[in-house]
Amino acid sequence: MADPTITQLAAGSSSVATTTVSFTAQPAGALLVLAYAGDDYATTSGAGRPESSGWTQATSQRGSGQYHGSGIWFKIATGSETSVQYTIGSASRSAFKLIAASGISATGTLVAANSGAASMCSARQRNA
Repeated sequence: MADPTITQLAAGSSSVATTTVSFTAQPAGALLVLAYAGDDYATTSGAGRPESSGWTQATSQRGSGQYHGSGIWFKIATGSETSVQYTIGSASRSAFKLIAASGISATGTLVAANSGAASMCSARQRNA
C-alpha cells in the first residue's frame, strides 16, 4: 500500500470558549485529526465538543494544578463534514490544527501520544 497523503485543512487560534473549525469536505474514508492546545482544558460534557458530532477522543492532557490543556480527536470522514467544534473551560487562548490523511488502511490502529497536540499547536499558540 502507498504511503498516506497528509493535508492540513485548518490551523489557527481562538480566544473564545467554543471554537468552530471550518474546512473543505474530504472524501469518505479519509482520516480527520483535530488537535488543540490551550490556556484551559477541554470540557467533558455537553454540546460543542467533537464527541457530540461523532469524533473520538484519542488523548487529552490537563496540566497538573494548572488550567492548560491539550487534546486530539479523530474521525473517519463520511464525505459531508465541513466543521467541528471544541470547547474549553473558559474564553481563553487556544490554538488548533486539523489534518486529513487519505490512502490509509481502514483496519489499522491509531496510536496517539499526549504530547502530540501540544507539539502540533504550541508554536502557533505562542505566536497568537
